[in-house]
Amino acid sequence: MKTDKVLPNFLVIGAQRCATSWMYFCLKEHPDIFLPFIKEVHYFCDFYEKGFVWYERYFNICKGQKAIGEISPSYLYSEKAPERISRDLKDVRLIVCLRNPIDRAYSQYKLHLRACTQTKSFEEAMEADPQYIKRGYYFQQISRYLEFFPREKLLILFYDDLMNNPLVFLKNIFSFLEVDANFVPSSCNKTIPSERLKSAYSYIHNVSFFLQSKVNLSNLINFIKRPYLLKMLDRFFNSRVAYSMTPPVKTDKLKINPMNEKTRKKLQRVFYDENRKLANFVGRDLSSWI
Repeated sequence: MKTDKVLPNFLVIGAQRCATSWMYFCLKEHPDIFLPFIKEVHYFCDFYEKGFVWYERYFNICKGQKAIGEISPSYLYSEKAPERISRDLKDVRLIVCLRNPIDRAYSQYKLHLRACTQTKSFEEAMEADPQYIKRGYYFQQISRYLEFFPREKLLILFYDDLMNNPLVFLKNIFSFLEVDANFVPSSCNKTIPSERLKSAYSYIHNVSFFLQSKVNLSNLINFIKRPYLLKMLDRFFNSRVAYSMTPPVKTDKLKINPMNEKTRKKLQRVFYDENRKLANFVGRDLSSWI
């Protein structure tokens, strides 16, 4: 698509519950990287019918940064996103972070429990909603992207590496984006935001998501484009102040037990073939997943 507008040259496409929030805060600190004040735009899977002009507005305050992107973990799971992205952002680079699909599913379940959107047991929740499992079919999802993008445009990272050495994990991203790989974000060695911050961010994002899907934004967009407001929003979503001012929140009131070991073994069988295919594709030992 031909346009003089500033558009993303990289996307973090997933997976869900694989530290994409932590990545957002860290990447946003880099002086050569631009990210919108809203982490998850979801354009290529949920709002594509709104048109490209709607999408462009998220990047209209970019100030010449070399790497321009957005983070929407739903893109990896979406069946429509790969073709749409290749059509509109032909030279875009794609970043994927993957986590043991069993742990990913349970993390999603715990998130839903804390948000009071889930009341069933983990086993009942998976039975009622297959996406808990389907989101962990990583090789299947990555294969859809390889139909439209060359392998060298795709950076595949692993959650375990982040847990072992977050700085090296970030250096891999910075090198892939061809920005200063020696930059160390203040958020690098901090945990993913506290429960209070995540809850506040989730609430604000959900309100934004609702407005995007339900409201005619023509007047609201013009208001949001005002430079002083954009600067204020951008400052709020830069995590440095939020991290330092947000105390940890006790979660004793909601005790979530570890996953049942029988359930884990059952899921290991469910994901076995997919994990083997992924291990062969990336050339990595994923025996801890299997």
